[in-house]
Amino acid sequence: MATTIWYSNPTSGNAMNFSDSNQWNTAPDGSGTAGNPDTSDDHAIIQNGDTVTLTGNEETGSLFIDDTGTIIGGENTLTLNGSTDDNVFRWDGTISAASNLNISIEGGANKHIKDNGGTGNINNLTINNAGNIVELDAALTLDNTLTINAGTLDTTSSDYGLIVGGHIFGNGTFIAND
Repeated sequence: MATTIWYSNPTSGNAMNFSDSNQWNTAPDGSGTAGNPDTSDDHAIIQNGDTVTLTGNEETGSLFIDDTGTIIGGENTLTLNGSTDDNVFRWDGTISAASNLNISIEGGANKHIKDNGGTGNINNLTINNAGNIVELDAALTLDNTLTINAGTLDTTSSDYGLIVGGHIFGNGTFIAND
């Protein structure tokens, strides 16, 4: 199945919930088809100036937060599952500091996590990606825990630092640089 790219498109102001019906659009200017990024092939983009809140656990293929875009986790988990996008989670914008955004990577080969000059940290990161490798494309700070249940998290490919504020758990593989 082809990847559908969804752009945040709040109908009132610049704030919306991730699951709000028809608050996403296939065109950046809102002129495309309205809908929601709700399948593993979908790629969601939180556009400049928009704030998107998770009000429950959600799933999509991959997520990009543009320069002045913001995500509020609300202690919920965003599962990223099987996107064809290399950067399964990339943020140039903001992860709200008080939001406790949890990320779970569940599928897809050779995926990358990239803090591309954004602000804020992931709270908990879970890798549940059997037989696949997740790599860092920039230094990463987790406020709480790293759990690798299946698959591999590799920080050596580009020698980026990883800071884990809590504990590391799981039966997967963690390959750390020096």
